[in-house]
Amino acid sequence: MTSSTLKVKKGLIACHECDLLHREAPLPKGGEAVCVRCGTLLMRDIPNSIDRILALSYSGLIFFAISNLFPILTLRTGDRISDCTLFSGSMALWEAGMGELGVLFFFTTLLAPLFTFIGLIFIFLPLKFNKTPSYLVPAFKAILAIEPWGMVGVYILAVMVAIVKLVDMATVIYGYALYSWFVLLFITAKVISSLNPKMVWDRVDYSLESTNQASPPS
Repeated sequence: MTSSTLKVKKGLIACHECDLLHREAPLPKGGEAVCVRCGTLLMRDIPNSIDRILALSYSGLIFFAISNLFPILTLRTGDRISDCTLFSGSMALWEAGMGELGVLFFFTTLLAPLFTFIGLIFIFLPLKFNKTPSYLVPAFKAILAIEPWGMVGVYILAVMVAIVKLVDMATVIYGYALYSWFVLLFITAKVISSLNPKMVWDRVDYSLESTNQASPPS
Protein backbone atom coordinates (compact mmCIF):
# COMPACT_ATOMS: atom_id res chain seq x y z
CA MET A 1 0.00 0.00 0.00
CA THR A 2 1.44 3.38 -0.97
CA SER A 3 1.46 6.35 1.40
CA SER A 4 -1.34 8.00 -0.60
CA THR A 5 -3.59 4.96 -0.52
CA LEU A 6 -6.19 4.59 2.21
CA LYS A 7 -7.96 1.31 2.80
CA VAL A 8 -11.37 1.69 4.37
CA LYS A 9 -11.97 -0.67 7.27
CA LYS A 10 -14.42 -3.48 6.82
CA GLY A 11 -17.81 -2.60 8.17
CA LEU A 12 -17.68 0.95 6.86
CA ILE A 13 -19.27 2.21 3.68
CA ALA A 14 -18.45 5.50 1.94
CA CYS A 15 -21.05 7.61 0.20
CA HIS A 16 -20.05 7.79 -3.47
CA GLU A 17 -21.39 11.34 -3.74
CA CYS A 18 -20.06 13.16 -0.63
CA ASP A 19 -17.52 10.56 0.68
CA LEU A 20 -19.03 10.50 4.17
CA LEU A 21 -18.26 7.23 5.95
CA HIS A 22 -21.06 5.23 7.51
CA ARG A 23 -21.02 2.14 9.68
CA GLU A 24 -22.80 -0.77 8.02
CA ALA A 25 -25.88 -2.22 9.65
CA PRO A 26 -28.09 -5.16 8.66
CA LEU A 27 -30.94 -4.11 6.39
CA PRO A 28 -34.49 -5.38 6.76
CA LYS A 29 -35.87 -7.35 3.84
CA GLY A 30 -36.42 -4.95 0.97
CA GLY A 31 -34.95 -2.07 3.02
CA GLU A 32 -32.63 0.72 1.90
CA ALA A 33 -29.86 2.77 3.51
CA VAL A 34 -29.21 6.38 2.49
CA CYS A 35 -26.46 8.84 3.30
CA VAL A 36 -27.32 10.96 6.37
CA ARG A 37 -25.63 13.99 4.79
CA CYS A 38 -26.77 14.05 1.14
CA GLY A 39 -29.50 11.40 0.99
CA THR A 40 -27.75 9.29 -1.68
CA LEU A 41 -28.75 5.63 -1.76
CA LEU A 42 -25.91 3.64 -0.18
CA MET A 43 -27.22 0.09 -0.32
CA ARG A 44 -30.45 -1.82 -0.47
CA ASP A 45 -31.70 -5.32 0.10
CA ILE A 46 -33.16 -6.90 -3.05
CA PRO A 47 -35.14 -10.08 -2.28
CA ASN A 48 -34.23 -13.07 -4.49
CA SER A 49 -31.58 -10.98 -6.20
CA ILE A 50 -29.52 -13.91 -7.50
CA ASP A 51 -32.49 -15.82 -8.93
CA ARG A 52 -33.85 -12.64 -10.49
CA ILE A 53 -30.54 -11.73 -12.13
CA LEU A 54 -30.04 -15.25 -13.50
CA ALA A 55 -33.58 -15.42 -14.90
CA LEU A 56 -33.21 -12.00 -16.53
CA SER A 57 -29.75 -12.80 -17.91
CA TYR A 58 -30.90 -16.06 -19.52
CA SER A 59 -33.93 -14.26 -20.96
CA GLY A 60 -31.66 -11.49 -22.17
CA LEU A 61 -29.46 -13.96 -24.05
CA ILE A 62 -32.51 -15.51 -25.74
CA PHE A 63 -33.89 -12.16 -26.88
CA PHE A 64 -30.39 -11.02 -27.84
CA ALA A 65 -30.14 -14.01 -30.18
CA ILE A 66 -33.59 -13.30 -31.68
CA SER A 67 -32.65 -9.64 -32.11
CA ASN A 68 -29.62 -10.55 -34.16
CA LEU A 69 -30.83 -13.59 -36.10
CA PHE A 70 -33.89 -11.91 -37.59
CA PRO A 71 -34.18 -8.63 -39.55
CA ILE A 72 -35.15 -5.52 -37.67
CA LEU A 73 -36.67 -3.95 -40.75
CA THR A 74 -37.30 -4.97 -44.31
CA LEU A 75 -37.35 -2.16 -46.86
CA ARG A 76 -39.17 -2.66 -50.16
CA THR A 77 -38.69 -0.19 -52.99
CA GLY A 78 -40.16 -1.49 -56.23
CA ASP A 79 -38.73 -4.94 -56.85
CA ARG A 80 -35.86 -4.41 -54.47
CA ILE A 81 -36.04 -5.84 -50.95
CA SER A 82 -33.41 -5.17 -48.27
CA ASP A 83 -33.24 -6.74 -44.82
CA CYS A 84 -31.67 -4.62 -42.07
CA THR A 85 -29.99 -6.33 -39.14
CA LEU A 86 -27.82 -4.97 -36.38
CA PHE A 87 -24.67 -6.44 -37.88
CA SER A 88 -25.50 -5.16 -41.37
CA GLY A 89 -25.94 -1.67 -39.88
CA SER A 90 -22.46 -1.84 -38.37
CA MET A 91 -20.99 -3.11 -41.65
CA ALA A 92 -22.78 -0.37 -43.61
CA LEU A 93 -21.07 2.26 -41.46
CA TRP A 94 -17.72 0.54 -42.02
CA GLU A 95 -18.18 0.35 -45.80
CA ALA A 96 -19.29 3.98 -45.90
CA GLY A 97 -15.88 5.01 -44.60
CA MET A 98 -16.99 5.55 -41.01
CA GLY A 99 -14.95 2.69 -39.55
CA GLU A 100 -14.57 4.16 -36.06
CA LEU A 101 -18.30 4.78 -35.79
CA GLY A 102 -19.02 1.27 -37.07
CA VAL A 103 -16.73 -0.27 -34.43
CA LEU A 104 -18.29 1.89 -31.70
CA PHE A 105 -21.76 0.90 -32.89
CA PHE A 106 -20.77 -2.78 -32.90
CA PHE A 107 -19.29 -2.57 -29.40
CA THR A 108 -22.09 -0.63 -27.71
CA THR A 109 -25.06 -2.46 -29.24
CA LEU A 110 -23.65 -5.97 -29.68
CA LEU A 111 -20.64 -6.76 -27.53
CA ALA A 112 -21.53 -4.76 -24.40
CA PRO A 113 -25.00 -6.29 -23.83
CA LEU A 114 -23.71 -9.78 -24.71
CA PHE A 115 -20.73 -9.49 -22.36
CA THR A 116 -22.97 -8.17 -19.57
CA PHE A 117 -25.43 -11.07 -19.74
CA ILE A 118 -22.72 -13.76 -20.03
CA GLY A 119 -20.66 -12.12 -17.29
CA LEU A 120 -23.60 -12.00 -14.89
CA ILE A 121 -24.33 -15.70 -15.45
CA PHE A 122 -20.62 -16.48 -14.98
CA ILE A 123 -20.68 -14.73 -11.60
CA PHE A 124 -24.12 -15.40 -10.18
CA LEU A 125 -24.61 -19.04 -11.19
CA PRO A 126 -21.80 -20.22 -8.85
CA LEU A 127 -23.01 -17.79 -6.17
CA LYS A 128 -26.43 -19.41 -6.29
CA PHE A 129 -24.78 -22.69 -5.25
CA ASN A 130 -22.71 -20.91 -2.57
CA LYS A 131 -19.50 -21.14 -4.58
CA THR A 132 -17.08 -18.39 -5.48
CA PRO A 133 -16.34 -18.17 -9.22
CA SER A 134 -12.77 -17.81 -10.42
CA TYR A 135 -11.71 -14.28 -11.30
CA LEU A 136 -14.76 -12.88 -9.50
CA VAL A 137 -13.24 -9.46 -8.81
CA PRO A 138 -11.92 -8.66 -12.34
CA ALA A 139 -15.06 -10.09 -13.95
CA PHE A 140 -17.39 -8.00 -11.80
CA LYS A 141 -15.27 -4.88 -12.27
CA ALA A 142 -15.40 -5.42 -16.04
CA ILE A 143 -19.20 -5.71 -15.95
CA LEU A 144 -19.52 -2.50 -13.94
CA ALA A 145 -17.16 -0.73 -16.36
CA ILE A 146 -18.87 -1.96 -19.54
CA GLU A 147 -22.48 -1.66 -18.39
CA PRO A 148 -22.75 2.11 -19.07
CA TRP A 149 -21.63 1.47 -22.67
CA GLY A 150 -24.61 -0.76 -23.42
CA MET A 151 -26.75 1.51 -25.56
CA VAL A 152 -29.66 -0.62 -26.63
CA GLY A 153 -32.07 2.23 -25.90
CA VAL A 154 -30.12 4.66 -28.08
CA TYR A 155 -30.14 2.14 -30.91
CA ILE A 156 -33.91 1.62 -30.69
CA LEU A 157 -34.41 5.39 -30.72
CA ALA A 158 -32.25 5.64 -33.87
CA VAL A 159 -34.30 2.89 -35.52
CA MET A 160 -37.56 4.70 -34.74
CA VAL A 161 -36.16 7.92 -36.24
CA ALA A 162 -35.09 6.00 -39.36
CA ILE A 163 -38.56 4.49 -39.69
CA VAL A 164 -40.17 7.94 -39.63
CA LYS A 165 -37.81 9.13 -42.37
CA LEU A 166 -38.10 6.04 -44.56
CA VAL A 167 -41.83 5.49 -44.39
CA ASP A 168 -42.43 7.91 -47.30
CA MET A 169 -39.57 6.53 -49.41
CA ALA A 170 -40.14 2.79 -49.14
CA THR A 171 -42.45 0.16 -47.78
CA VAL A 172 -41.24 -0.61 -44.25
CA ILE A 173 -41.94 -4.06 -42.85
CA TYR A 174 -41.20 -4.50 -39.17
CA GLY A 175 -39.21 -7.60 -38.31
CA TYR A 176 -39.34 -9.86 -35.26
CA ALA A 177 -36.03 -8.42 -34.13
CA LEU A 178 -37.54 -4.96 -33.63
CA TYR A 179 -40.06 -6.27 -31.10
CA SER A 180 -37.31 -8.38 -29.54
CA TRP A 181 -35.18 -5.26 -29.09
CA PHE A 182 -37.97 -3.58 -27.15
CA VAL A 183 -38.14 -6.58 -24.81
CA LEU A 184 -34.35 -6.62 -24.54
CA LEU A 185 -34.37 -2.95 -23.56
CA PHE A 186 -36.74 -3.74 -20.69
CA ILE A 187 -34.69 -6.77 -19.59
CA THR A 188 -31.44 -4.79 -19.64
CA ALA A 189 -32.91 -2.06 -17.43
CA LYS A 190 -34.44 -4.63 -15.09
CA VAL A 191 -31.27 -6.68 -14.63
CA ILE A 192 -29.21 -3.61 -13.84
CA SER A 193 -31.76 -2.42 -11.28
CA SER A 194 -31.69 -5.89 -9.67
CA LEU A 195 -27.92 -5.87 -9.32
CA ASN A 196 -26.68 -5.56 -5.75
CA PRO A 197 -22.90 -4.97 -5.83
CA LYS A 198 -22.61 -5.23 -2.05
CA MET A 199 -23.68 -8.86 -2.18
CA VAL A 200 -20.79 -9.62 -4.56
CA TRP A 201 -18.21 -7.74 -2.51
CA ASP A 202 -19.44 -9.46 0.67
CA ARG A 203 -18.78 -12.75 -1.10
CA VAL A 204 -15.25 -11.59 -1.93
CA ASP A 205 -14.67 -10.78 1.77
CA TYR A 206 -15.99 -14.21 2.77
CA SER A 207 -13.64 -15.94 0.31
CA LEU A 208 -10.64 -13.96 1.53
CA GLU A 209 -11.42 -14.77 5.16
CA SER A 210 -11.86 -18.47 4.32
CA THR A 211 -8.53 -18.51 2.46
CA ASN A 212 -6.70 -16.80 5.33
CA GLN A 213 -8.17 -19.21 7.89
CA ALA A 214 -7.20 -22.21 5.74
CA SER A 215 -3.62 -21.01 5.29
CA PRO A 216 -1.21 -22.23 8.00
CA PRO A 217 0.57 -19.47 9.99
CA SER A 218 4.07 -18.72 8.68
